[in-house]
Amino acid sequence: MELVQIRLVVQDFGACFRFYRDVLGLEPQVDDDTGPYGKFSLPGGGAAIALQAREHLATDAPWLGGPGSGDRALIVLKVDDLDAVGSELHARARAGRPSRGPSGSGCGWPTCAIPRETWSSSSSGWRPGRTERIERRYARAAHGSPFTHQRSRTVRPTRRMQVIQHSIVREMACLGREFEIDGSVVRGPGTTAVAVREHADDTGGHVDLGYVLRLGDGAGPVVWDCTAGLGRTEEERLTNAVRMWRTTTASAMVELLERRGVHGDHFAPGAAGGVPGWHTVQGPACVFGFESGPLGDWVAGQLLLPTVTAQVLPRLREPMVNGVRFFFGGRSGDEVAEVRVNGEPAPDASAALRALPWPRGERLAWARCFILLVADPAALAGVEAPAGVEGRSRQARGQTAAGAGARLLRRWLRP
Repeated sequence: MELVQIRLVVQDFGACFRFYRDVLGLEPQVDDDTGPYGKFSLPGGGAAIALQAREHLATDAPWLGGPGSGDRALIVLKVDDLDAVGSELHARARAGRPSRGPSGSGCGWPTCAIPRETWSSSSSGWRPGRTERIERRYARAAHGSPFTHQRSRTVRPTRRMQVIQHSIVREMACLGREFEIDGSVVRGPGTTAVAVREHADDTGGHVDLGYVLRLGDGAGPVVWDCTAGLGRTEEERLTNAVRMWRTTTASAMVELLERRGVHGDHFAPGAAGGVPGWHTVQGPACVFGFESGPLGDWVAGQLLLPTVTAQVLPRLREPMVNGVRFFFGGRSGDEVAEVRVNGEPAPDASAALRALPWPRGERLAWARCFILLVADPAALAGVEAPAGVEGRSRQARGQTAAGAGARLLRRWLRP
């Protein structure tokens, strides 16, 4: 068990953010006091101090941040087996552990925010609670197509763009990239940038993001992806959509540029896990939902691209970089499976994905991953270099070993 962060639940996010930054002198990972979430790095160790606005926490975990909640801080721990730890905590609670500490002590049984169970306080101790309500909300969100929300847009276009762009800045900082808003694009290192275009629906939760590799070059490569997020408000759905994009798509793009094997796996043309004629970069998978362990285990042991190679190859129309996105899951009798190539649906590949034997449980769970097909990775060397500075040579960058035997990386969304 590893301490990841101490998260303080605050009422006045801006004032608290400025106190930790300006008075205590801590370094924010993203210098933005508008919130609703921020994290500060400490001089030593791997843990961090985080701030989260109470109203923001209440949208996802009302039993933690809602009205009347006395919780003022969360301890975030990393464990090797989430389901096992959750079961153990559940068993301890059911065995009659006290729900509150000694009178007046201010101590309480820790509330666990985990996918498998949610918890609520009762006079008889602790019991699972609110799971069914949240699952019904997930079901409505995913009905018919990935995260199709039956809600109209409520945020003005200018504010909508601000939410998306600020989310991009925060999420790219998680990948060690400094991006800044510049008009209609969000500029990154060198000639990289992220472009935003409106999604052709009125649900408010979808957004199309394009990772630009050579800004200013009309013929330069842009990798587009359609992403969506869950949430009670449109702003929260947009924020979570960008986070989903960073977890999968942006991680694969950073791995393509770094070629260090940190954010994904590499497969040489024709190797197991790859396709003929293209270098493959397989980014992390995001597996989430309820009782998602079986689906996560299945994804971790699969090489998805070879199963749809025949359907995908005819759709690779970009000469340098092509993106393939997989999204599938749901529950037995209520499934969704979609493959997109360069942001466009690929019905035949989606049918092939649906035919695969991924676990169909009784509870809602989904998986999303993004794969890049690149003609010549070395040709993109230097796109993140400052103006006037040559990129590293092919020899300096070296050749990334083919991912023979490498398994799909798994990454779980954090609250």
